[in-house]
Amino acid sequence: MKAYTWTAYGAPDVLQLEERDIPQPGDNEILIRNHATSVFAGDCELRRFSVLPAIRIPLRLFLGLRRPKRVRTLGQEFSGTVEAVGKQVTDFHPGDSVFGPTAAFGAYAEYHCLSADLAITQKPDSIDHNSAAVLPVGGMNALYFHQLADIRPGDKVLLVGAGGSIGPISLQLAKREGAEVTVVDSADKLERLRELGADHAVDYQQEPLSQHEGRYDVVFNITLHSSYADGLRLVKPGGRLMLMNLFFWQLVRGWFASRLTSKKVVFAMTEYQREDLNYLANLVSSGEIKVLVDREFPFTELPAAHAYVESGERVGNVAVRFANQSA
Repeated sequence: MKAYTWTAYGAPDVLQLEERDIPQPGDNEILIRNHATSVFAGDCELRRFSVLPAIRIPLRLFLGLRRPKRVRTLGQEFSGTVEAVGKQVTDFHPGDSVFGPTAAFGAYAEYHCLSADLAITQKPDSIDHNSAAVLPVGGMNALYFHQLADIRPGDKVLLVGAGGSIGPISLQLAKREGAEVTVVDSADKLERLRELGADHAVDYQQEPLSQHEGRYDVVFNITLHSSYADGLRLVKPGGRLMLMNLFFWQLVRGWFASRLTSKKVVFAMTEYQREDLNYLANLVSSGEIKVLVDREFPFTELPAAHAYVESGERVGNVAVRFANQSA
């Protein structure tokens, strides 16, 4: 099989296409033939080792000081077909179309083995592999924080960095609850977000959040570069600031803000659950929400897909299709 090996920390060309043996599943594993995967922002950040300061040292010690050793193949989500199952697996069978997160990377390969206990589920026939492959990580992060935010009809919601993989799903979930949603991103992404239901749109290059005067019941700081101070300022008394990236100093400030003011600062690590992925799949199948795929790249052009994501031009998700892709 073909797989991309992560050979060093750096630019997209550190991803090298190699030939490997097809792995064999363990007793509680399934062997998956990939039809599609994605390039998530986290894949790019880890590849070049642009990670949160709080985890930089321990993560580098784990991965390898000079070059990555523990994780050799990136890729956080997939859609494909079950090729074989271990002798203890009862929920999946060869031929099943499945999709989900990998939990520990590995999707940049034509075949990979995963534990049958992960948040993997059956792919509905109404969802193509490219759309299914980009839904799990962004979708489940959006859903998890949406549930924590407890959005109610009439709430005013602000999504900072709405044009990536998480924002479009967050926008649609908030609209389903009857919220009035304002999105913040660059001008070239705002029209697509309006098409998904955004009530208001802010071009942060023309109106920096430091100058924005709105007040919101819920503010989602989605992008890594969201301003904690601006986010907290824009939350109404009694409102919620959702921190979707964990900076240590923001956690400390958020802990004090939640106790000394009427505003609540929420931070958490997303828990991937199979029932949540099934819930999202049902919403997509019924047409209640849409999966936004900006561009598709062939697997052989994966480094180019990484470069495109890092350019900041994408709106939504970038899918990567394998040569063996079927419906």
